[in-house]
Amino acid sequence: MGQEQSKLKQEGYVETHKTENYIIATKDDDTFFIKRVPLPEHSKEALATLTSEIQILQQLEYPQLVKIKNSFEDESQKMYYVVMENCQGGNLADKIREMPTETPRESEILGWIAEICMALKVIHEAALLHKDLMPKNVLFTEFGLICLGGFGNIHEK
Repeated sequence: MGQEQSKLKQEGYVETHKTENYIIATKDDDTFFIKRVPLPEHSKEALATLTSEIQILQQLEYPQLVKIKNSFEDESQKMYYVVMENCQGGNLADKIREMPTETPRESEILGWIAEICMALKVIHEAALLHKDLMPKNVLFTEFGLICLGGFGNIHEK
């Protein structure tokens, strides 16, 4: 764990929250969501594919896609980190859990579906597939805008 922290520190990130799959960290007064992607052992091809996909995603400018800010490998931990903007409005899984007490309007749900579909269209047009589409990877900005996240399980068509 010491080496993992030092790699993040080398990149200038200060960890504020950590789970098995992601880290919330700050750098230069900004907060970032850092996805942890385990690397298959002895697979330079997998790393090359992942970095290629991340580069494509970094170039995509679309409001409903979480912005990827940086990415780097930690060889000692066999981990690849994808640094993204932190969507502070929570995720769709949390919104669904809250629904019995707060029922969204039909128009709001249809809007969410349309935004998700448009984000998927942009990814598909870039010849990528999102292989981990689930409510916890549909994020909300602090202003309620949907952003598709969960990158790290994206694959080229």
